[in-house]
Amino acid sequence: MEQLEILGVAFDRISKYLVMTNDSCFLTVDYAAEVYMSDELFSLMQQSVDNKNAQYRAYLYFREHRDLGITIENPFDIQVFIPRTKAETEGYYDGFTSTTVTKLSHAETMALFEDLKKTGGAVEKLAEAIALRYTGAVGLSLVKACSYFVSAPFAKAQNEYLELGSSSGITIRESTAYSSTTGTSSTVYSISVNK
Repeated sequence: MEQLEILGVAFDRISKYLVMTNDSCFLTVDYAAEVYMSDELFSLMQQSVDNKNAQYRAYLYFREHRDLGITIENPFDIQVFIPRTKAETEGYYDGFTSTTVTKLSHAETMALFEDLKKTGGAVEKLAEAIALRYTGAVGLSLVKACSYFVSAPFAKAQNEYLELGSSSGITIRESTAYSSTTGTSSTVYSISVNK
């Protein structure tokens, strides 16, 4: 199965255990075995829920600090357009994905690492530091990725970059798959060293 198909099946399976309110979302199950999926896939679903809640905290922060000039939509108000194709209607998962690729130079990469260190992993403070440093689409993309930046996978990638002594910068890829049945989404982040 391709990654998109796996995410589609996972969304369908977990959708009945996902509770969304006006200001938070959570799963009503705690273990992968309860929904018959691997620990890794369940962890991805849980990370998506955590990311949505972190985005909401960033939304509240920037709503309170309008003087920074950053406007973020309430992630719980965003209604995702989900294309319906004949194949989907017939039960084939066609999916809907979006990908954002953000490339940083070595200096920008080191500045991001420094901001992460200075803010001690506090998502809201990191988002503010990034917003002050970057503008436009790059700033928005990096602010959206803040919950990933404080995660263990990013810390591992950061350590590898520093240990290798690389000076080519990094590329951050954000891939979002939308469920064709529930309208919920799962966002996955990855990092690679620029060549």
